[in-house]
Amino acid sequence: MRVAMIPTLHTFCLLVTCAPAVSITVCYQYSRRFPMQIAGGQNPRGLLCYHSGMPNYYYFHADRSSGLKPGQVITLNTTPARFNTDRSRFLASLLPDGITQHGIGYLVEPRPQPYQDTNGLLEVLAEWIRQARYPQLPSRLQSFFAWRTLSEARSFVQQSALGQPAGTTIDSTIWEVEADPPIFESDMRRLQLGPCWLDAFIYLDSYWRQDYTATPIIEVLLKPPVRILRAITT
Repeated sequence: MRVAMIPTLHTFCLLVTCAPAVSITVCYQYSRRFPMQIAGGQNPRGLLCYHSGMPNYYYFHADRSSGLKPGQVITLNTTPARFNTDRSRFLASLLPDGITQHGIGYLVEPRPQPYQDTNGLLEVLAEWIRQARYPQLPSRLQSFFAWRTLSEARSFVQQSALGQPAGTTIDSTIWEVEADPPIFESDMRRLQLGPCWLDAFIYLDSYWRQDYTATPIIEVLLKPPVRILRAITT
């Protein structure tokens, strides 16, 4: 048996050759902040397995739009319905592969109270910083968001409910999803504006540098295509 380590983005891979023409690659995600515990503990980053070159990355997505179904494949959209010629041309120059529904929601769909749209401003600033300083990283506007564990997804749903008026019902289904590498993850707490505009740039730059806060909330940016597997009871 031959074992070889293969370094890849966010992953350590062990290539195990058991017999001629028979090999299995087992990949474990790693992090500077959250090192994997291989033996005797929970792996907070997820076990990533390759069989015959076919990767399986399993994550959990909290769907607040109620728009997903088993077997669905999330892809990039290059021609959103609201796009006119000028918009399509500019999008092609900015993000030529297209955008996800998340990107459509912030770039294309009319925003309520656009001059008071903090989330929209954060997304635009985050994309500007990424393109200017970290173009090798995936755009949030082209990503599908997920959590590393089911418990993290459930915690997100609970925290979302806490931020709503008393008596508000949060209709959110958690889905198990599958995506291929590479993936990117960072601390959601870095997505903030701060008391001055310079702070906003500093915080968002920290997001892309993966400079985590003391109590990070780690979100995962999956690159389409993303496969929707099954709904999980919350």
